[in-house]
Amino acid sequence: MPPPDRARAESDSLSWADDPIGRALTPKNVVPQGKVDEEEKAAPPWGRIAAGVGALVAVIVAVAVVVAVATRDTEPAEPTAAPPVPASTKRAATATTSPAELSCPAKREGNLTIGNGPGSTANGADAILGFQHSFYTDRSGVKARTFVAPDAANVSQAEVIQNAINDVIPVGTSYCVRIVEVTPELFDADLTEHRPDGTTTVYKQRITTVNRDGKSLIFTIDER
Repeated sequence: MPPPDRARAESDSLSWADDPIGRALTPKNVVPQGKVDEEEKAAPPWGRIAAGVGALVAVIVAVAVVVAVATRDTEPAEPTAAPPVPASTKRAATATTSPAELSCPAKREGNLTIGNGPGSTANGADAILGFQHSFYTDRSGVKARTFVAPDAANVSQAEVIQNAINDVIPVGTSYCVRIVEVTPELFDADLTEHRPDGTTTVYKQRITTVNRDGKSLIFTIDER
């Protein structure tokens, strides 16, 4: 700009224009969402639902009768242990106490830059690092905008960026950005985001920078 109950982390490349982060950061590139999945619109007939509920109630009553007969005239059973914490509660606790871990060793070699450090405005790659660090680590829309040109073509203002951080990015999300310099002011960036629930997403971006008063600043962020 972080154990999950899932068997494995999801990893895919999400459309920058369709993703909520992309829509918040680059509002001029919004692409309307597709139609709601037909399966989500479909609902089972209410008659089937009622029949299913009735059958379930009948099974529960039958089980209760069997248990009552089997346990009659016996000693009271030992108190049962407290039920386990629901999985959703465990995930919530993990999200706030255990930051996700995404390995991101810093590297600079030729036209390649990899890392998640604080960046600077010394060059385009550093400006990109600075923007993403402000977004994910500092969680500051105001600071993120310090790495963006005042006349940027399609990057949102600080307040909109801050709302995206607050509403979309869970605390503890980690990231790593791989930047390839195409020209001194044009960069291809692969931003890998890893959230505390184990979800991993890769955003492929094309970023242009400009020089303003001796500082390299971001001018556009587009999907690649």
